[in-house]
Order: sequence, then C-alpha cells, then structure tokens
Amino acid sequence: MKISLFFFGADSDQADKYRLLFDAVRFADAHGLYAAWVPERHFLRFGGLYGNPSVTAAAIAAMTSRLQIRAGSVVMPLHHPLEVAEAWSMIDHFSNGRAGIAIASGWHVNDFVLAPDRYAQRGPIMLDSIVLVQRLWRGESVEFANGEGVATPTAILPRPLRPDIPVWMTASSEDGCALAGERGFGLLTSNFGNNYSLDVLGRKVARYRTGARPGAQLTLMMHAYVGASAQDVAAHALPAMMDYLHSNIAMQASQDAGRGEDRGYAELQGRRERKFLQLRAAANINSELSFVGTVEDCVRRARTLQAAGVDEIACLIDFGIAYDATMAGLQRLAEVARQLA
Repeated sequence: MKISLFFFGADSDQADKYRLLFDAVRFADAHGLYAAWVPERHFLRFGGLYGNPSVTAAAIAAMTSRLQIRAGSVVMPLHHPLEVAEAWSMIDHFSNGRAGIAIASGWHVNDFVLAPDRYAQRGPIMLDSIVLVQRLWRGESVEFANGEGVATPTAILPRPLRPDIPVWMTASSEDGCALAGERGFGLLTSNFGNNYSLDVLGRKVARYRTGARPGAQLTLMMHAYVGASAQDVAAHALPAMMDYLHSNIAMQASQDAGRGEDRGYAELQGRRERKFLQLRAAANINSELSFVGTVEDCVRRARTLQAAGVDEIACLIDFGIAYDATMAGLQRLAEVARQLA
C-alpha cells in the first residue's frame, strides 16, 4: 500500500499560505511517502489555493528529489492539449522523471468562465484531449490550426524524460470508474459520494477492475489526520472537518447559483448549518472510509482498503487542522507507511 499526500486546502487570510504545502512535501520526500497530489480549483475559497496544478507541481519538483508529483486533477476542457503536454514535460524534467497527471472533465459551472463554449461537452473533450496529450508526449507532431487557421503540425519541446505520462482519471460514480478502466487509465477516486461505505467503494473497485489493464493503479483520496490518541483526534479533526464542510457547502451553493438552481445548500448556510456540520463531520471521521485516527486505526483501515483493491491512499491533510498539529500528524503518518511497507 502506497501512502501519499493530497492537498485541497481552502484559502485563508494567513500571509504564508503555502507554508504547510512546502514543509509537508519536504517531509514526505525525506520520510518515504510515495507521492504528492495537487488539484485544480478556481475562484472559490474551497480549494482556492490551487488554481493551476502545473505551477504547484513545478514548485514541488524544485524542492524534492524522490517524491512522485501528480496533478489531482487537470481539468482538461479548460486547457489546450499542447499547453498540458508542454507544461508537464517541463515538470518531468524539473523532477527528473517524476511527473504524472489525473484528468477530470470539471463540474463547477463557474470554472468555465475560462472556456464557456466547452462546458456542455466537457466529458468528450476530456477524453479527446488526453489522447492528444499522450501522442504529443511520445514525440508525435499533431496538427492544430494556427493564427491564420492553417493546419500546422506541432510537437512539444522539451521532449519528456518518461516515454509515457502516467494518467489517472478522476471519477466518483460507478460508471465513471468503469470508464477509467475501459480507457486504460489509473483511477483517482474518493470517499465522497460513497456514503462512507466500504460496500459502495467495493462496487466501484469491481467496476473499475473489470476493464482495467493488469497493474492499473487505484488511488483513493481520504481526509487524513493521524493523532496521538482518540482525544487528540477529536480535539483537532472534528472542528477542522466542520470548517472544511462549511467551505464545501459554500461551493455547492455557488454551483446552484451559477446554474440558476436551488437544491438547499444556501439554506444549510443558515439556521440548520451547525447541527448538520457536527453530524456530518463526526460521520466522516468515524467512518470505515476515514483516515482519521491513531496509528493503529489507520494501519487497520489501510489493510482493509488494500484487501478491497486500493493501491494507494492519498491523504488529504490540509483540511484546516493547525500547522503544528498537522506536522506532528505527519510524523505518525510516516509510521503508518512504515508499518504498511
């Protein structure tokens, strides 16, 4: 079982916004964790530190020597395939061959102020675009229209170090997981939408593995905090999870507003919010698909997930726990990784 870090922190008023990111990846690089995953999130506090995964990945590449560097994910319809291939080829060089990406179609309507004409067809565009990225990565020239509309064979420079770029597809539904397998991608999924049930996750794994190539990697993103005791976990993780869910509700409400809909998220920001957040945060932390607990809790859960078909746990650590406690938790997370090695 591989143990990695995942970042999706909300923006805040603090001046040194990337201190935890940089210190955590340096720690992970020095203590045997496998990879660092960085997202693409636009224009909202929730995830708002991470507007462009290639920029974040380039910074991480410069300060690490062995940690795998992953986009989790590139929202492909927001980018030209040449842009993605060229940027990640540079990161492949910066990192001496440690680059890989997960791809996503995107879902938040307001992200598509960057490419409004692509929103309706974002799924097919994602699949068509990654094929072009893979061809460009292998050194092929691909025809694109230039400024005069003339079809122009174009190849990227510099040529990447890796002969093929490792690709995951981000999916949460069972059908999406099956599609990732059929297309030959790794799978990046999460406990969101699983009702925090191992049975639901098992169905997703089964759908993915049915069409996946031998050795295909399934990565599960989970909120993670390894505490010194149950009391430590409750003191640090529960209030942080409540704040994190508050930001998530705000993101959902903005999606509804952008689509001219109302599914009740705005109301949850009002009178019923605190009780809802308390119940949901406690359910998240105590579920069988949580990586929040003591060293013993997390080792046990990791072995259960490995038996269920998960190859890598991507630990989302920046969900609001204070810096010092998070870094102390990383020491214990490294112990979890050592016990699972």
